[in-house]
Amino acid sequence: MEGLEKLFVSMQPKNVVLKFEGTEIPITIRELSWSQKSKAQGDCFSFHEDGTVVFDFDKYNKSLIKQIITNAPWGETNEVFLNQVKASFGTELEKLIPKAFEDVKANNFLAKESAK
Repeated sequence: MEGLEKLFVSMQPKNVVLKFEGTEIPITIRELSWSQKSKAQGDCFSFHEDGTVVFDFDKYNKSLIKQIITNAPWGETNEVFLNQVKASFGTELEKLIPKAFEDVKANNFLAKESAK
């Protein structure tokens, strides 16, 4: 079957340029697999005794951005670096991260669940 290579993530790093406040910042990124994204999602849920479920978006974003950026002028992309960047630069970094969830309206989800 032809075209199966489209199913797999590229093993080749990709050079991209982040543009921030008039400065171009060259970085190298790698593509994440569905499994890596799925694992990060699972690791970011917490279940509480009262039945509430919480998703930690900060943990999700940091986990994936550390995996995605393989080379950058600031050195290793780690917790120390990520905890020190401006919120506006963090917003630029977030553009590299796959969405944790598709755009689903809560009321649509609840309506489907209550219909069961």
